[in-house]
Amino acid sequence: MAKKRKAAGPVIGLDIGSRWIKAVEVRPGKAGPSVTGIGYEPTPQGAIVDDVILDTAAVSEAIKRLLSGGGISAKEVVSSVAGQSTVVVRIIEVPKMTREELRETMNWEVERHIPFPSSEVVMDFQPLSRPSPSGDDQTMEVLLAVCQEDVVKKHMDTVLGAKLKPVAIEVEPLALPRSLVYGVPGMADRRTVAIADIGWQTTQVCIYENLELVFPRSIPIGGQSLARAISEALTVDEDTADQMLREQGAVDLEALEALSRPEPAPEEETQIGGASPFAAAGFESPFAIPEPSVEEPPAVEEPGVPPPIGFDLGDEFVPAAPQAPFSLDEQEEAPPRKSIFDLDEPIEGEQEPSEPVFDLEEVEPEPAAAEPALQTTGDRSAAVGAAIAPVLVDLASELSRSLDYYASRNPAPAEVLLLCGGVAKLPGLAGYLEQALGMPVVVADPLGHLKLASKRYSPEFLAEIAPVFSICVGLALRDFVGGEA
Repeated sequence: MAKKRKAAGPVIGLDIGSRWIKAVEVRPGKAGPSVTGIGYEPTPQGAIVDDVILDTAAVSEAIKRLLSGGGISAKEVVSSVAGQSTVVVRIIEVPKMTREELRETMNWEVERHIPFPSSEVVMDFQPLSRPSPSGDDQTMEVLLAVCQEDVVKKHMDTVLGAKLKPVAIEVEPLALPRSLVYGVPGMADRRTVAIADIGWQTTQVCIYENLELVFPRSIPIGGQSLARAISEALTVDEDTADQMLREQGAVDLEALEALSRPEPAPEEETQIGGASPFAAAGFESPFAIPEPSVEEPPAVEEPGVPPPIGFDLGDEFVPAAPQAPFSLDEQEEAPPRKSIFDLDEPIEGEQEPSEPVFDLEEVEPEPAAAEPALQTTGDRSAAVGAAIAPVLVDLASELSRSLDYYASRNPAPAEVLLLCGGVAKLPGLAGYLEQALGMPVVVADPLGHLKLASKRYSPEFLAEIAPVFSICVGLALRDFVGGEA
């Protein structure tokens, strides 16, 4: 995408999520970049709704607390925006053309791929270097990223309110390979890598070919789906269910086998045909239903394979108006940008001091007083495992659909699936998905190949929470690794 500047000093990677705000500080060194600060802070309740920052002041103050507690003193920051309804990231195919022609074409092409008015967005694009999967020499693939302009404005106001200097805004899929693939032993030499970032509300499935994003998709299953399943099964509130998921959650193979085990149907019952939602995960799960009153059972439509859908926004943005084309190519003769997007504009004022040292280990919500039985017990653990089993089957099914769809259109299927995000270290999840998908599945560690200069937290604690910081580390490494994003 845009030609990178060479990092001259420390940079913050900032991930503002609807549930947690995460940040890391990376500094250059003779032996390579090192992590000198790290931390996270709960997102103020009600401050972010549907991935849109509503209370910029509250989020800015939370960022200040995070920086102080995480030992982060840098000012320059690379952050990201995301959202199912506000951000679109998509791979599109267009006729082959020059970059100048593409600039003009994308201003009109964007209208076909977004669910909101094109006059109220900022967008960026980048031609992909690989040949067209269709083998048509007359076409080319382009990565398109679009975000609602108001979302970017509020994001910028939040970052500036925290007394930071933004140098770039990216989409999350562009950051992930920098922290999970580039320079990681055993990963950098793989041609095609898939990453599943399991967040609170959604799971992002991204496939990279030679570190280049070639397939983004969003699955509406995440940590919240698991917590809700526990809440409904055990009749507890969602916060308590989330705590139970973290403390007692694990993949229950017996519960998964029970879901897939066919039960003999009584003589007065019949089986309904059609594709099972568990089939893509490697299971057969027919369901017995009473015989209908009509002679023929109702037909069940085969579920179709949806096209890849994506979201998140990246690098630098400009309004997507036809009279103001913008390219991700080298920064040459760029049209004037609105002042809020001028990332080089100096920021007045010094960072305000905040309360020191926020203990990450105290972030976890306290057990609800009305639930004294929240202590880890075999009965509770078994109940939690049984409650989340159907959600895990659905997740495996959707991952399989995504990987199969990509493999059907590309000669090089994904060689490995990396897991990151808050649910990545759920005990047994990687093994279950490996069996269900028939491919290697690895829990990613974005900190394992970097020097950790921060002494605030033990290596054991950082290893436990590392998958949550995959996006942050990738954002912070933007100017340190790789030539292009």
